Amino acid sequence: MRGKAFYLVASLAVLGASLGGCNGGSETSVTKQQEDAFRNPPKEIPPESLKAMQKAREEGARMAEEARRKSSSGG
Repeated sequence: MRGKAFYLVASLAVLGASLGGCNGGSETSVTKQQEDAFRNPPKEIPPESLKAMQKAREEGARMAEEARRKSSSGG
């Protein structure tokens, strides 16, 4: 269960970083389990979480590259 909580927190962190805080100062609802996972992360990151974080990082890099190409081409 702890691995799932960490995966959820890591996914939310990646999503939040990729959005760049575009939702302004809106409040977010955090469950006790999510808060505990954030405050007390596991000593070692589960392999499925590492794969998910890598995939999200690659997807973010791909989207950023596409955005750069579009902005430099003027369209």
